[in-house]
Amino acid sequence: MSNKGQGYAFRDDVLLCLHEHGFHTAARPGERHGVPLEQRQPRGDIVNLPITLAVKSGTDELKLSGALVEAQSEARAEGKDVFATIHRRRGHGVESSFVVTDMTTFLRLLSRLHPEIVST
Repeated sequence: MSNKGQGYAFRDDVLLCLHEHGFHTAARPGERHGVPLEQRQPRGDIVNLPITLAVKSGTDELKLSGALVEAQSEARAEGKDVFATIHRRRGHGVESSFVVTDMTTFLRLLSRLHPEIVST
């Protein structure tokens, strides 16, 4: 299978995992064929969630910095302030994938999950 095919397959595995855990609105972004490159809006690889998700299945190494910058840019274009990247781990199932974000976003997520423990 080509690298592109592996990427699509991994994204579909992540999508299935999300559905199995109750996130039924998660979906692939709409088709963008026929739209000039300069008119395309950046979007995450999985949409209809309160977080922008970029799915990466690179087989050689994790390229965290570039992936996070891309995810952050896509989140901003979607009007969101929460983003993460999901990275495939070779030889592991999708539930053992790495989910990565920056510290600012992580703190934002924690404060939204547990506002009762945040003091100002």
